[in-house]
Amino acid sequence: MYKNCPYCGTPNDILEISIGQKVKCKKCGAAFDSDETSQQRTVISDKSTPPAEHKTKIVTFTPKHNIPGYEILQEIGKGGMGYIYKARQISLQRTVAIKILPEELSQDENFLQRFDKEALVLAGLKHPNITAVYDKGHFGNVYYFVMEFIEGFDLRKELQKGRLPLKETLRIITAVCGALEYAHQKGVVHRDIKPENILFDFDRNLKIADFGLAGLATVGSNLNITGANVVMGTYNYMSPEQRQSANVDGRSDIYSTGVMFYEMLTGQLPVGRFSLPSEIIPGIDKRIDKIITGMLQTDLRLRYQTIKKVISDLSEVLSVKPVVEKKEGKKIPIKPFAITLIILAVVVSLIAGLKKLTVKKTAQQLIDSAMRTDKPDEKIKIFKKAREEFPDDKSAGAKSLILEGNVYTALGKNSEAISSYEKVIAEYPEQNDETGFAQIFAAAVLNKTGDTDQALEVLKNCISNHPDNSEIQAMAYLGVGDIQTALGDTRKARIAYQKVLQDFPSVEKAVKLAKEKLEIIQ
Repeated sequence: MYKNCPYCGTPNDILEISIGQKVKCKKCGAAFDSDETSQQRTVISDKSTPPAEHKTKIVTFTPKHNIPGYEILQEIGKGGMGYIYKARQISLQRTVAIKILPEELSQDENFLQRFDKEALVLAGLKHPNITAVYDKGHFGNVYYFVMEFIEGFDLRKELQKGRLPLKETLRIITAVCGALEYAHQKGVVHRDIKPENILFDFDRNLKIADFGLAGLATVGSNLNITGANVVMGTYNYMSPEQRQSANVDGRSDIYSTGVMFYEMLTGQLPVGRFSLPSEIIPGIDKRIDKIITGMLQTDLRLRYQTIKKVISDLSEVLSVKPVVEKKEGKKIPIKPFAITLIILAVVVSLIAGLKKLTVKKTAQQLIDSAMRTDKPDEKIKIFKKAREEFPDDKSAGAKSLILEGNVYTALGKNSEAISSYEKVIAEYPEQNDETGFAQIFAAAVLNKTGDTDQALEVLKNCISNHPDNSEIQAMAYLGVGDIQTALGDTRKARIAYQKVLQDFPSVEKAVKLAKEKLEIIQ
């Protein structure tokens, strides 16, 4: 008696003593039940009919059918181009997700080509916020690829609880944009960004799933396999151009991400002449209105042209904290690098009295009186007086210049601020701690004015010149992380913040700030 393999269709000679047992296909090696009689999946014959005359039936894939090397556990969903199963990779004893091309598409050469190319493209995407592809293959008419399995939940489940807090929304959107920027640089457009495809593990690490609609965006590429007549995606999140044609580029992903961004903030979809987020949520930063409006432009020419620019504008929102008001009502934006340094300045004793310094009491009294006044001009005047009246008090002189520079920074007088910090290094080189702090504050001002290269160079020198001072090292690495975040390089920013956690655990304030910043950019 012969029985066709339910996977590849090859006829196998079944001995009577084997009935009721597993039989291994002589061609593809898949194991199947010898007594299975489902005509939907198999054909059974006896020796009176030559094996060559049997025609292979289309296999209806079910969890009962195991792909060689994998054990199918359960169906977990439908993706853009197939069914998704949770499975166990036998060789490595790990849980994976397997994507199977639907039965009805397995006979379509165009779809088979798309499926195969998709796996090759995805296998080349190596990013912490994109699900990894481990393997691909086919046997008979069953096509599949093996992906990283994410044990957790998707963004849709989060949104079902209500709109998300602003901080969490910005964290998620920044991570999504970072992953899309990477994919776009590789020539890959996702084409189906929506809450269901944003996955989280139980530690809230984010992954973009189902690049099943991915096409190669490179103009003129021979691997453009989507086809001009195949419009795919999820309607509410599709860009206007995607609804009309499959020939889209990364700007389509920007639109879809903008829809999701708006939904996370407001709990609504941006339909028709939609209200701006600030009109729905009182107090929200109006720069977010501008970003979302730029992402949701129906005219491609007016929309953000690159996801990198979106990330840059998001960084501005992330980096500028609520304003500090002066008495006369003028508002001074303070960037987190400056806030970090000011907070840590307290810890490292730039504010008098938190550390025993060899400073004369009268000089200390002057500095204290300067810190008590709310008038910037008066502060600066007193700091200068402290240096003039006590020229031999090097520590007090260096410290007063740093505090003077901080006042200028808050006033937006960047040139004066840098001049004060440079004087610390030039006039008090023997004050090792203070020169380190001066370099860090100077880097903050340089970053604020857009001279990021020089700011990073100053911090590099600071780290090199103060190898034994944990507080200065921690502050400098925080500064490096903040600058890289502003530049949109979250990988380098993450390295800098993790350096603080790993190498300077005793600097508690620095560790706390590094953790907070990592949460934002993860």
